[in-house]
Amino acid sequence: MHKNGFLLFYFSFVIGVEIEFLPYTNPPPSSRAFPLMESYPSYDIILIYSGNSNPTTIYSDIWLFNTTLLQWERLFPSNEDIPVARYNGGSFISESNRLFYIFGGISLAGPINDLWSFQADGFLWTKIETYGDIPLPRMRFGYTSYNDDYGNLQFAIFGGITGYGTDSNLFILNTTTWTWTEVKASGDLPPAIEGPSLAYYKKRLYLAGGYATYLKNPNIQTFFYYDLSSNEWVNITSSQSYVPRLHQGNFIYNDEFYLMAGYSLSLGSLDISWYKVSLIGPNYNWVKIEITSDDADSIKQDSYGFAIAGDTVYQFGGNKTPKPTNRLAIFNLKNSPICAQVIAENLSPSPRMHHSLLQVGNYLYTFGGRGDYNELLNDLWEFEPENDYWQLKVPTGDVPSKRHSYAAASEGDHMLIWGGIGQGGYLNDGYLYNINTNLWNSLTYTGINPSPRLGACIGLQGENVYIYGGLTDSGLSDELWLYSINSKTYTLLDHANSYGPGPIFYPTCSLFSSSPVLYIIYGESDNNIPANKIYGYNINTGKWKLYYDGSEDTEHSKSRAAIYKTPNITIFAGGESQGTYPNNEILIYSSYYKEWESLGFLPYTAIAPASIYYQDYFYIYGGGTAEDTLIRFSIPSNKFIRLSLASLCSNGTCPFTCSPGTYMTSNGCKVCTPGYYSDEFGLNNCLACPKGKYNPNYGGTTLGMCYPCQEGQFNDKEGQERCLDCPGGATCNIGSLNYEYKITDYNDSYIQPPIYKSSISETSQNNLITGIVVGTAGFLIIASLSIIKENRKYLLFFDLYMSLHNYVKKQIMTVRKTKIGGVYGLAFLFIAIAIIEIAFVNYLEKNIYETKSLVPFVVLAQDVSKFEGNFVIIVTFMNYGGKCIDYDEDKNIICPSSISLTIEGITGRWSEQSCSLMSNGDCLITISCAKCSISTQGNIYYTMDDSTGYTSGFTANITSSSSIPGKLSSYETTVLPDSNSLFFGGTTTIYYDMISSYYEDTVNNNNDTGYHVDIDKIPNKGLQYQSFELGYAFINYLKLQLDVDGNGLTTKKWATQTFTVLISALLGSVFAVLGIVGGAMRQTESSRIKIKKIMDHTKLVKETKKNANNIFTGYGRWQKHGYDGNESSEEFDEFEDRK
Repeated sequence: MHKNGFLLFYFSFVIGVEIEFLPYTNPPPSSRAFPLMESYPSYDIILIYSGNSNPTTIYSDIWLFNTTLLQWERLFPSNEDIPVARYNGGSFISESNRLFYIFGGISLAGPINDLWSFQADGFLWTKIETYGDIPLPRMRFGYTSYNDDYGNLQFAIFGGITGYGTDSNLFILNTTTWTWTEVKASGDLPPAIEGPSLAYYKKRLYLAGGYATYLKNPNIQTFFYYDLSSNEWVNITSSQSYVPRLHQGNFIYNDEFYLMAGYSLSLGSLDISWYKVSLIGPNYNWVKIEITSDDADSIKQDSYGFAIAGDTVYQFGGNKTPKPTNRLAIFNLKNSPICAQVIAENLSPSPRMHHSLLQVGNYLYTFGGRGDYNELLNDLWEFEPENDYWQLKVPTGDVPSKRHSYAAASEGDHMLIWGGIGQGGYLNDGYLYNINTNLWNSLTYTGINPSPRLGACIGLQGENVYIYGGLTDSGLSDELWLYSINSKTYTLLDHANSYGPGPIFYPTCSLFSSSPVLYIIYGESDNNIPANKIYGYNINTGKWKLYYDGSEDTEHSKSRAAIYKTPNITIFAGGESQGTYPNNEILIYSSYYKEWESLGFLPYTAIAPASIYYQDYFYIYGGGTAEDTLIRFSIPSNKFIRLSLASLCSNGTCPFTCSPGTYMTSNGCKVCTPGYYSDEFGLNNCLACPKGKYNPNYGGTTLGMCYPCQEGQFNDKEGQERCLDCPGGATCNIGSLNYEYKITDYNDSYIQPPIYKSSISETSQNNLITGIVVGTAGFLIIASLSIIKENRKYLLFFDLYMSLHNYVKKQIMTVRKTKIGGVYGLAFLFIAIAIIEIAFVNYLEKNIYETKSLVPFVVLAQDVSKFEGNFVIIVTFMNYGGKCIDYDEDKNIICPSSISLTIEGITGRWSEQSCSLMSNGDCLITISCAKCSISTQGNIYYTMDDSTGYTSGFTANITSSSSIPGKLSSYETTVLPDSNSLFFGGTTTIYYDMISSYYEDTVNNNNDTGYHVDIDKIPNKGLQYQSFELGYAFINYLKLQLDVDGNGLTTKKWATQTFTVLISALLGSVFAVLGIVGGAMRQTESSRIKIKKIMDHTKLVKETKKNANNIFTGYGRWQKHGYDGNESSEEFDEFEDRK
């Protein structure tokens, strides 16, 4: 770095399309008010110094702005003796010796009156001793510079605020003798004024504006000049004046005095109008000038720095309510009206090194680092590559302490930092930042952990964080640690391995999402010697491999450089050579060809910068600076550039690829649009977000950036940037693929074996039915045999009472069958059938007695050696976000490898787990167990090791065979998260109470065991997140805890009546009925005989009477016909026949 040709060396290089500054102006000074600003018209540059952003944040940095290239450059002093930080001072330049001077102002200690010069050629500050009437320390004074008649540079100040109040004196400094002179003038003296404007024109010093503290009306509109020839003040205030103002700028142009925008105390607001007055006179009337701009809001500030160069006025910074700005406005005075060209406000991180630059989605983030003069930082900045715009983030949560040289990595929506060095020394804490919630979370742990260290590196893959190397209190480390975000534990994977990189610090770690290899690239070993090697650690095998050995290759030796590895190439830029000299070369190492290629040089030195590869660009931010070959670790920069790999590798010798979040097109790498993502390097197409999810952002890098639809929304299409509202009356749970017109009841449900009880009413009903059926059948049969004449003969076959048909005493008994006997025989048969059937029904239904009782398990275990049952366990992961099913070689549905079960404390014949994906997105996992036995506690762990394995709830159903034959015990419970939340990470535990059951049946000679299932206590819910918090890969766990109850259930069943007793009773009953029916039949027949006798007697009487009448009547006829009654019967018959 040479110093000839004044300051133009800063812009001597040509930036092509391959390397681009961000912004194109380079990062400007930080936002500030009251900066000092002077122009070097001969060199097209402007210098800016000091200022403040608040009363306690005061700057002492010095900046250069090239008015031709419109680029900023910070100048770093080469000496340690520099001015104290200040604002509200004065400044001037000497074009003859190219020095920049500053005087006075206010520091944190109060007003000051020191004078310093800055040599821009050598970046050297020098304090100047002055003499004569040295002004009191002061601030807010008017100042200007000019050459006297002898060509001596003079510096004049007026007024301002001192420790004694507002001043009204004029002081002039002769820069040849460095002597101050307090002017004792005559004439109409100006009042004491703070913040006035002072300008030189043709041997006069003109004074306007400011605030006259001690006047009755301090909002002055006065205008004075001091005549250097006559030593006299003249008041030339006109009735046509300017609006009173404070903190304004001023300049002389074309014989006119200009007052720029300022704060008007009379208006109580900013007056952005300019005013000018002709200095030729004689009236000195002020004219208002309207200033225009494409962005009118951009010129609304006061307390800015200002400078004129030829026909152009430059205005930088100032207070823009309520905060300062770093806008630069350029006013071309030739234009009418005067229009401001505004170089947009550009907030940039302050200079730093040993920090990080990470891609999260389509944004880049930088955190903390080591700032100016070893200042520790912990601010977080977000850069949007699409618009080249920085934004300061104000995160909440567990914000990391100030630090530098920490390890950092990102994945999905999160970035992670670990370790480093802070105010108290080395650190070993970790933090996770979510860009959606703007929240930091500390990484807690249990058990062992790595010692505090700086300069380690990390690789991040899912929930696994790999940490390597670093500098500890014990020296350099070669430890490789694994931190599990889910289990919150550290594991030492490797140490003192001769096949590994060895003890180093400041290496670069690289770990791709689909690769098991953690790359450790370069770094530094003892005595800051570059470790020019690339190693790889296979996570699966635990083995190291050396991929590149550059221990003898000094040409490509680098340390503390910008390094990034893609699958094809490794990029190196900046850094040091041999740990001593700055090295700005850009190198690429091809992993495939094992070759190096030089792509040129960085336009500046960058030691320990931050870097990232995004799209097909290599971004480099900040880093330490150098003066020639001297590295300045305490003076970093905030330069920000991107290197186009497409341009640098246009000859095809270095294969570049598109980063995650982008895809390759014929026009280069394009960012994935909302609704899509790409999670690997070199994809030609982005992947669509699944149904039930959406991605509203550009540049998705993981499936986890596809968020589940909110509660009350659904999405039935892939690749969507938003979800649809659920129709009125429909139900949409979080993560819904579609809507449903039903109300889902998530109350617990259960099925338990019923308590056995003999149902008397049911038995009576059965008996009644039996009687009705048998009676009806008997009646119909008897009726059909009795009524139908042709069937009556069949009745004789059913006569069971042949010996009961004899009723004449003292006569020989004749065995015979009668039809009445047949009817009663049939009646007896049907009655006997009914009695037997009813007896058996009663025997079967009312004869069994059952008891249940809870007894202490230890007592029950004395009678039962082992309890066993058959289990069917169905768990539903509601609206599961991960992969639920997979296919084997035969295209059969199987569970994916990401779903695993672990069973503890339960023995038996377990089936293979089966997985089913339901149409609504639910994932059902079923497993069964035959002859399962539980120890005191059984556990079933469901591990969903999927980066998007979240769920909107769990439903668990355990069904067990009870000891009672054919009876099941089942309990189903549902665990739901809070509204609009999902379960993801941590363990949700559902507690089941398994009651051991023993069944003893003496009726059927059957004994069995089983379990009755119940809920033990309220489930313990795992971690819950809002849908936009799910960008990070966690593991979802569900635990079913089956606790054996302290009591057991016994069920005993026995018969109250034996079968022998039943038969005996039936025999007695049947024969009794037989006798009763027989008696009834005999009585019926006896009654029939009696009735017949009566009827026969009656008939005989009637016939006798009739015969008697016939006799008397016949006798008369006989006599009439000549008979006398002595005729024979033959004669009588003959008579009757003739009649």
